[in-house]
Amino acid sequence: MSIIQRARQVLGRAAVIGATIVLSSCYAGKELCPAYVQDPVPAGTYDYNGPYECSRWYETRYAYIWSSDDKQDALNLWADISGRPMYFEMQGQFRYSVKASDGYTYIFWGWADSDQYYITLDRPRDEWDKVPV
Repeated sequence: MSIIQRARQVLGRAAVIGATIVLSSCYAGKELCPAYVQDPVPAGTYDYNGPYECSRWYETRYAYIWSSDDKQDALNLWADISGRPMYFEMQGQFRYSVKASDGYTYIFWGWADSDQYYITLDRPRDEWDKVPV
């Protein structure tokens, strides 16, 4: 192999590697998006002390919150997020968490004396100041 052919081969590989780095850098800095949070009500657009609509995602400064008083509705959403159907006959407080396929950790929980079911997703700390209070 001549020196010219070898130089072309090295430059060709360098061009492929460079193009790969440039194209992949478009995605490297972007954060993952919560895939299971569908059309959240934006923070600052609703009364934080008012009633929330069931089976709806709400954005707060620190988290995304979903709640429902329908157990089956909550179990269906949790099955979508976790990839594992579940059912329980439990009274009292409970808390389950799972790292979903979108990379975020979701928490399914309920209070001791309530028929309300919650699914929450904590926001990354560096996003807290980006959300209006």
